[in-house]
Amino acid sequence: MINNQGVQHRIFIYVSVVLITLCVIFAFINITVRYFEYRNDITRQSYLVENNHRLLASRLSGVLKSNLTRAAADHELLAAIETGNMPLLSGRMSVHSNAMDIEFPDDVFVYRVISSDGKTLFSGGKLDRCQSRYSKAVTNALNSISASTSYELCGRQMMQFSAIPIYSDGGIIAAVELGTSLSFYGRGMEQSTGYSMAVLLEKDNLKPEGMQSYGRYYLMPEGNMSMFRRIFDSARGSIDKLPETMHVGDVHYRVLDDIRFYSGTGQELGRFVYAKDVTSSVSSILTYTLNTIFITLFFCVASLVIIGIGFSRTVGTLEKSHTDTINRLAVNERKYREYIDNSPMSIFTANDSKMFIETNKRFCEVLGAEKRDVTGHTFYDFMTEDNRAEINKFYSIAMHEGSNSGILHIVTRRGKEIALMAKAVKIDESSLLFNCLNITDNIAMEKRLRELNLELENVNRNLQIRIEDEVEKNRRQSHVLAEQKKFADMAMMMSAIAHQWRQPLNALGLMIQTMPDTLGIDENSEGYVRFEETAMELVGNMSNTIDNFRLFFETGANKEPFNVIEELKNTYSVMAVRLASHNIKTRFMCRREEDMHFSPCQNCGLCHEINLFGSAGEFRQMVVNIFNNSFEAINDRMGKIPGMEGSITVNIVCSDTRVTVSIEDNGTGIAPELIGRIFEPYFSTKNDANSSGIGLYMVKVLTEQSMGGKVAAFNNHLGGLTVVMDFTLYKGDSKQA
Repeated sequence: MINNQGVQHRIFIYVSVVLITLCVIFAFINITVRYFEYRNDITRQSYLVENNHRLLASRLSGVLKSNLTRAAADHELLAAIETGNMPLLSGRMSVHSNAMDIEFPDDVFVYRVISSDGKTLFSGGKLDRCQSRYSKAVTNALNSISASTSYELCGRQMMQFSAIPIYSDGGIIAAVELGTSLSFYGRGMEQSTGYSMAVLLEKDNLKPEGMQSYGRYYLMPEGNMSMFRRIFDSARGSIDKLPETMHVGDVHYRVLDDIRFYSGTGQELGRFVYAKDVTSSVSSILTYTLNTIFITLFFCVASLVIIGIGFSRTVGTLEKSHTDTINRLAVNERKYREYIDNSPMSIFTANDSKMFIETNKRFCEVLGAEKRDVTGHTFYDFMTEDNRAEINKFYSIAMHEGSNSGILHIVTRRGKEIALMAKAVKIDESSLLFNCLNITDNIAMEKRLRELNLELENVNRNLQIRIEDEVEKNRRQSHVLAEQKKFADMAMMMSAIAHQWRQPLNALGLMIQTMPDTLGIDENSEGYVRFEETAMELVGNMSNTIDNFRLFFETGANKEPFNVIEELKNTYSVMAVRLASHNIKTRFMCRREEDMHFSPCQNCGLCHEINLFGSAGEFRQMVVNIFNNSFEAINDRMGKIPGMEGSITVNIVCSDTRVTVSIEDNGTGIAPELIGRIFEPYFSTKNDANSSGIGLYMVKVLTEQSMGGKVAAFNNHLGGLTVVMDFTLYKGDSKQA
């Protein structure tokens, strides 16, 4: 019951504090909103005055221009100026002046006609006491310059002038000038916005007489002079920049003074000042603010009374419940000690000397000791020398930062080292409370698990590498097999062609040989003998050609000895027509390793000794790929160098144990940064979409894996590429796998 009353009293206090806060916030928000409304109203009225001033200036310029244009278009006025008829001139200008008087009944204005030599031909209007004979606008008009607005002083009035030229026979004979006082602005502004206008004239520009001065300005007699005198007098003569609001006596004014006016030459003459009595608006704001503050204070006082009552009751209630709280704490302390003592976690306290003060049963069980054997001892009694730095660092962080967590290693009474996951909290300036969990078994399991994971990762990594290697090997091998299949298919096709052609060729040979009996020709005649020899030679050549093509494309898997020179020439015979048609010459040169110079391969004694053991069809594929690359490179260079002659040279060098075949051309060669990659699969320097980039890779695979040789390439002195293949020479004494 006592506790419930205390809660109720505290609720009253909290509610009162909230009410006071809400009242203050409400008052602040309302005053702030009203202030910003006032500031926005000032800004809005500033924009309104500026826009109305521009509108009035535009309207006044339009009125002046329309009247001047009407006067300049008056043919009788033009005739009067040309003939010098002053009565007619005065009559016509009086008509225009009267029209101006009707349009501006309350304004002072000037209406004049100035001849081209500067003489005043007519001067009319309500005021004609200007300091100069005519304005700058007239000067601009007589000089054929587009006339701009000009402000000048006439007597005690500030005037705005405009002028336009009058032409006759292509020349300017006079100018019509029209000026009106600036009261037009004041009257229009007061009607549209309620602001009065004052015109301030700088003393350095014009010096009117009898005008009241303020600092560097004269106050021109326009508008509500008494109001502006009060405003300027309160500014103490410093009116270069007036504040937006001014308090003069009991009156508040809003002032706008950022609008300037200039002479025809662009010199600043003075400025317009607009002002308005806003005493009623300011009074309304002050009244609203005072009312808001008063209401806020009333609610604050009421809340303070409620707080005082609630506070006194709460203190009494707390005193009554203090004794009960102490008793409950004593009971709870016994319960908590029992809970901690029987907790499955190791809980203990230690002082800044690292001595155990209190421990629970679980911690003693972990150490394998009785409580009396633990309390009074330090961490050092249960640690090795190597672990003392660990507890010192842990203790330092916990005492400095208020808490720390980590792993501690201690030694039980039986000499076994265990690991504790410890959380220490600072309970006073010299004591820490520890909460620990034995994680020795967990650490051992994690270590074993990490070892197993590492082994599994190594197995997976090695397996992935092997899979990738095998996939890449199979992919490359598939491309090589695809290329070889093309040759096999072509060999089958050539065999079919040979089979189809062989019988007709045999029949043709028999027909030639039996022609004498059939046609009754003397078979011993010289003409027939030559015909028979030539015809049978052609038939034999056709049969041999078919055999060459058929044998060329054979790619049998069986390996056997073959002659290098013979296979090179057979391969060339297939490509000879294509090479010759593109002006590419081919040479075959041989030498022994110990000789200095090459000699042409023309069935010399060396040729029949150069044998290899392997597949002749695969060797021909290698040579065809190299010849094709040389042919395309030479063609590219011929396209850039007209008249160039292509060349392919096949050099064969043999020793007692090895034979080296190098095929060099004078084509475009390979860029130095790319030459190391030409034997890679799918690498090609050609932009042709049909180029697979497998040709030289196939040469490398067949040379090294099938023939047991080596292959390399480099740019030669001719600017082209040289491909070198090195093989073990076949001697006939043993077969090579």
